[in-house]
Amino acid sequence: MPYKAKLVTRSETVSSVSTDNFAKGSELSFAEADSNFLNLRDQTIGIASDDSTTIEIGAGNTLVVKGAGSVTTAVAGQTLTITGSTSVYGGTLGNLQVNDTELSPINTNSDLKLIANGTGSILLNNYGKVIDSIYYSIQSINRNVVEYTNSNPDQDQFTVIRAYGNSSYANRNEIRLDSCSGNIGLYTTNASDTVNLYTPSATGSSNNGLSIKLGMETRGHLRIDRDDSIKLVPYNGKISLGAVATNTDSKITTENTNANIIIETQGTGTLDINIPTTTAVGTAGSASALPANPVGYLKIKVNGTAYQIPYYNV
Repeated sequence: MPYKAKLVTRSETVSSVSTDNFAKGSELSFAEADSNFLNLRDQTIGIASDDSTTIEIGAGNTLVVKGAGSVTTAVAGQTLTITGSTSVYGGTLGNLQVNDTELSPINTNSDLKLIANGTGSILLNNYGKVIDSIYYSIQSINRNVVEYTNSNPDQDQFTVIRAYGNSSYANRNEIRLDSCSGNIGLYTTNASDTVNLYTPSATGSSNNGLSIKLGMETRGHLRIDRDDSIKLVPYNGKISLGAVATNTDSKITTENTNANIIIETQGTGTLDINIPTTTAVGTAGSASALPANPVGYLKIKVNGTAYQIPYYNV
């Protein structure tokens, strides 16, 4: 056990010497001699921590070195051994703390930054997951899949990618899917699933959903507006009905039985039909002859030339 030096003094039990007085030039008094020995016995050393907290260790006291987390200490003879696990299960690293497999800042509400050195990258190997939300941006991930999962399995599973920005700057609120070549696809795991593009509905508001635009930014596109209308906005005034197979007819039809197809123009606009024409007629049919006076006339254009077609009561 530690102990203090044993002393025999002439008269003093407490030192009366509190300042240095080198080369006094005269004999020491009994009090001064006793005090010098007492000061030597009672001197201490200080040990300070990272936060400048200091303890004083004097003769007869014991300095205890404790382990924490996976670190243990042991003494044998004159040897102090500090043993730590090769895996970090807990503790602190500067302003970071480790708890099992979690790494987080010590200070509340502080950010955790992962920054590569120079041109290095931050790689999420194997199967990287982002739980609940990701706030900043992912420049590149060296995997084919990024999975966003809700931490609460009892709730509906929604994946939300949200772009924040100032509306006064162009393209600040956009999410862009860029491709150097090839296609960009939205896929589902099951072939029977549907890929839905929805906008939120505001109950009791005139803004019942937003517009969805499919196509080129400044050219032709398909637009679904909040007034439940679907608009084909052509580039250079052209809408083409294409077919996968060669020489296959294209058809415009209704989904519901007995539903009408309504073609409506605005103002004085008319229907311009670019189709083959002929000046010959076939033989007479068995239908009733036309009445002398029609109900009215339809104004149309055939290959750019204006005509009127009479129409009659049913």
